Amino acid sequence: MSASLRQTAVALYRQGLARITPETLLRQALRVEPAALELAFLDRRERIALAPGGRLWVLCIGKAAAPMAEEAGWW
Repeated sequence: MSASLRQTAVALYRQGLARITPETLLRQALRVEPAALELAFLDRRERIALAPGGRLWVLCIGKAAAPMAEEAGWW
């Protein structure tokens, strides 16, 4: 493999990994509005109404729990 081809492959690999970090995926999938929570996953979207003045609890489990909770702003 030539050095140029290797550099290109490594650059593409790193760009791919940067797009699938827990923070990036959560930013794309979760949006909290005053009256609703909007979730998006692949080709599906769901909107959940929130009670005025109510609480929203987030449960994160696994290796990506800390960065996801931090991105959500509730850490």
